[in-house]
Amino acid sequence: MAAAAAVGALTVAGAPAADAATTASGSHAGSVSTTDSGSGHFKVSCHKAHKKANFSWHEGSVFTKIYFNNHCSHQVKVRVHMTDASRPSSTCMKVNRKTKGSHNFHHGLTGHITKLTKGC
Repeated sequence: MAAAAAVGALTVAGAPAADAATTASGSHAGSVSTTDSGSGHFKVSCHKAHKKANFSWHEGSVFTKIYFNNHCSHQVKVRVHMTDASRPSSTCMKVNRKTKGSHNFHHGLTGHITKLTKGC
């Protein structure tokens, strides 16, 4: 069973690696951009036009901090896909409406964030 922890305006829930390919259905797809330097950004469109939730990250040696700024009038969920020496994994990140902040994800010395996808 997945565990969930609330962190300010953010809820993080664990998920098994089998869920790594799960994405949300719907007409508002997310767009992702990553670089070889271990950083990237991700945008999710809101239900209302011209609004979006923004995510960006820069990897550290053991942790990666993901920054978020949700301009939507609803909660936005993204799946954070990570990999390390043993196996890939993913975690659900839920960001409350009209909030901004950051959250650290632990991936170990050999791990990194591979991508973010819309939905959990």
